[in-house]
Amino acid sequence: MSHGKFPWRDKFNNITTQQERVCDSISQLCAIVVSLLFHFRFMLLWKSGEKQENIYKERNKKRLHVGNSENLLDLHEDEINELLRL
Repeated sequence: MSHGKFPWRDKFNNITTQQERVCDSISQLCAIVVSLLFHFRFMLLWKSGEKQENIYKERNKKRLHVGNSENLLDLHEDEINELLRL
């Protein structure tokens, strides 16, 4: 601390730097939280995309199964219900 003309100024500057450090820490914490939220959102979208792709693959398999069956009577009741939902 200086013992100059305005001794309160050093005390004020010290408080300001502490507030700046706290604000910097809070802003860094917020940046980390936001980046984690975006990361998790991206992972959820990616996983839901994989699930959607698997659903499409299953539907295509069932369509091929229907195309290969000689008669719709060969299909089971749950397969017919699934086709009606398509």
